[in-house]
Amino acid sequence: MHEDLANPHWWSNAWLKHYRRYMSQPSYQAYYLYCVLPKGVGTILELGAGSFRDVAQLNKWGYHCIGTDFATQAVEIARKLYPRWAQCFQVEDATALSFGSEMFDLSYHNGLLVCFNDNSMIERILQEQRRVTRRWMVCTVHNALNSSLKCQFAEKAKHDPLYQIRFFEPDEITELMRSLCSRIDLYPFGSLWCNRLIKYSRNRFLVRWYYRLTYRIWQWETCERIMAVGWLE
Repeated sequence: MHEDLANPHWWSNAWLKHYRRYMSQPSYQAYYLYCVLPKGVGTILELGAGSFRDVAQLNKWGYHCIGTDFATQAVEIARKLYPRWAQCFQVEDATALSFGSEMFDLSYHNGLLVCFNDNSMIERILQEQRRVTRRWMVCTVHNALNSSLKCQFAEKAKHDPLYQIRFFEPDEITELMRSLCSRIDLYPFGSLWCNRLIKYSRNRFLVRWYYRLTYRIWQWETCERIMAVGWLE
């Protein structure tokens, strides 16, 4: 893993280079999250929001979602791109959030933990995430069981440190969350056909129907990420 991935100043500069590519993609996390959202979710927090496109999408669907990132540049760009929800985007340190305890029904992050080799830092982030969350905390990480994906990232990492990330196996992310959650459910994220359905239909109801019908037969070795849902009640 590249040490710069934990540096907010590096990320502020990196967004100038990578933002357009990120924004060319659908809000995959928002769709996959919607597929597994339990009933009763109203307030949502995203840590390490990056492009903030998932936060914007969730707000568009009617949820009250706050997005945070430690890179000032990312927040400033998002506020200009999504002025309707600019007040929902904040600069925050994921290890010391400014929010009150149990302020959100659900909190999540996608690709945040892959920036850290140090488990003690990951534990600090998860503990703070748990503090501000009332019912469910979601951690989405890159899937170490997908050898093809790991090879793709390794090749890209030769030219761009953005791809020098940490991958997780299902048991590994479960163990990191175990002490904070009463129950942990693992869901596959990023199959070829579901991604295509999201990209070309943009219909969240259709995507959720397809996901719930098929996800149990997806092979972990072909999924891009692991979405771990921790129950706090």
